[in-house]
Amino acid sequence: MLKQLCNFIAIFSIIFLIFKYANNPGVLPDFGYVILLAVLLFYNLQYRLWLSKAKLSFKVTRLIILINYSLLFAAVSYLEVCVVSESHLLLILALIMAFPTFYTDYFRIVVLFEILSGGIYYIFFKLFESKEFIWQHFFLIILGIIFSLLIVMINFGNQAESASEEKIFKEKSDTDGLTDLKNKIAFEEEARAAILDRTPGTALMLLILDFDNFKYVNDYYGHQLGDDVLKAFAKLLKREFRIVDIIGRVGGDEFMVIIRELPLGNIHLIENRCKNILHELNILKVGDARSFSCSIGIAADECGLTFEALYRLADDALYESKCRGKGRFTTYVTKEIQKTAERMIYILSNNDGARRLIRETLDANCQVLEGTDIVRGLNDISLYQDYLNEIYIQMDMPGITTKELEDYMASRPVFSRVQLHRF
Repeated sequence: MLKQLCNFIAIFSIIFLIFKYANNPGVLPDFGYVILLAVLLFYNLQYRLWLSKAKLSFKVTRLIILINYSLLFAAVSYLEVCVVSESHLLLILALIMAFPTFYTDYFRIVVLFEILSGGIYYIFFKLFESKEFIWQHFFLIILGIIFSLLIVMINFGNQAESASEEKIFKEKSDTDGLTDLKNKIAFEEEARAAILDRTPGTALMLLILDFDNFKYVNDYYGHQLGDDVLKAFAKLLKREFRIVDIIGRVGGDEFMVIIRELPLGNIHLIENRCKNILHELNILKVGDARSFSCSIGIAADECGLTFEALYRLADDALYESKCRGKGRFTTYVTKEIQKTAERMIYILSNNDGARRLIRETLDANCQVLEGTDIVRGLNDISLYQDYLNEIYIQMDMPGITTKELEDYMASRPVFSRVQLHRF
């Protein structure tokens, strides 16, 4: 803004000099005008040569601006005292009152600089003016400073009001209107930021919570009661999780939670929260409806996955919960992925003999991974899905029925991309 002020003063001064000396071609402009134009030219050269290009801290920028404004004020003070003293402080008062319009800073800084400006004028008056510094001069300068400080307070008030309105608008635009949780866009933005800013040596977890049979609730009890159920569920999530955690409603009956800054080895704490959520939902009564359930997919990351990779892992865990009967949670945990061969093959079976026979038929150059537990095995397949070429899977694994396993495999793209062997 100082650049615009300098340009305005320069243009005004040049036009003024043209009109003043148009009828006196042989008379040179007063020295005060020369000093003023030199100061204006000096600042413009600074701005063009390096100020507009340099990346400066706030303190350095403030110092440069205040020094240049002091030079400008000194030049105008000299002009006021030595050349146009008949203006009765008009130029000085205009510059004092213009300062808060062109420069914003802490209130105490503005007050100090305004007092300094008055002191600069007083020094020039005592040095170059033969008349006494009468009380009217002092009164006018104080009046100008008070008026400029009123402008500062008005500007601060307007900025605070604008900032408050902007904050309210942002909160409304980021908030789901029904539940007062983060909406999908705001949740994903904050989730990505939390992943980038995570503290080394801590775990980060993404939970996807999806109501079971929520369409039935809407169809049987009505959409109004369905909305009340979602509100009650949102309050339950707020009670169960911390203020620092991020909670969002990302779909009609789908919610997500980011758990951050979790000490390593404490995943069981969040699993206990999920057990409590399932219990509270089971005993929840809203209107004539009662006993609800949801399925939860948990992705626990200690390896620094992206949001997209973490979401895919949690989504796979959620589908396993759905396929295994709903009303439960499934936790998938990340691990370092090390691909040591061109082909990666996964064998999921709790039968030692079956796994040994499959390994004997495979090429020795393949990287073979094995799982004996259905949950950990599906966890691994989800985690390694971008690298797997073949999957051998036992269809009668303990802990899951063949139909549930078939449903899960049908819903997950990885099983259609790789070469799949059922046995």
